[in-house]
Amino acid sequence: MIIDFNRLLKKLTKCGIKRDKYVVILSLISSTLFQVVWFVAIIYFGFLRKKAEKFYFKMISTNEFLKYLPSYFPEIVEANELAFFTILHITFCLFVTYYLLCCRIIRILLQHLLEQLNGNFSPEDFPKYINLYEEILEILNIFDDRFSLCAFLTVLITMTSIFREAYVLAFSPHLSTDFSVYMVVSVFFHLASQLAFIASASLTNETSCITDSRLENLLYKHCNNGLKLPNLKANCLRNSLTLWKMYVVDRSLAITCLGSLLTYGILLGTLGK
Repeated sequence: MIIDFNRLLKKLTKCGIKRDKYVVILSLISSTLFQVVWFVAIIYFGFLRKKAEKFYFKMISTNEFLKYLPSYFPEIVEANELAFFTILHITFCLFVTYYLLCCRIIRILLQHLLEQLNGNFSPEDFPKYINLYEEILEILNIFDDRFSLCAFLTVLITMTSIFREAYVLAFSPHLSTDFSVYMVVSVFFHLASQLAFIASASLTNETSCITDSRLENLLYKHCNNGLKLPNLKANCLRNSLTLWKMYVVDRSLAITCLGSLLTYGILLGTLGK
């Protein structure tokens, strides 16, 4: 993917990603700081340890075999769970950042091509733009083939995390202030990650469709003038970022996700009462 991006960026010489490089670095730094604060909060306030101790003493009272477990068993559970969530969160942050960067580069390529098409150019240059557009969409398709499942899992994980944390905040009594603040921050982190993920993919799809429409119009115009041109094989309906090849990402997905979370939250909250 990176080699293909570099090749196309060299063809579009005026197209640069220097500013976007700093945005990615800033995103990685922000994600890293959040992870550090998250780990410190978990260790300092002992959220996982308290949960492990509660489970440990409950199981001891019901199973005599568990009485032979060492007294530091809750610390072992806490360490394993902390390691699991550390790997999960780091992988999640890295993938989201990489996905946003790739979407941004694809949009830069499409926007620069669109600027060229909206400007003055000779008919002899038009086939070059068609071939360039086909190359960009080929990369977009490869990117979607490789990461559409990961994109689906990312949206699913963020929705599950938001629902779980918001449900605990709304319906769990006797929450400590520290734990409530921790859960609120976690909700905002997952919500921001989901919205940024959906917005980036949907903007990329919209830019692809706009460029496709412009090329279609120019093809029709030049064909009417008697100029022989290659057919445009790309179709924006088949060249879009999707969730596991099942759903084309658009802006309405954000509203759909939030509406689903709210609906199921109210439903389960009502049934719980």
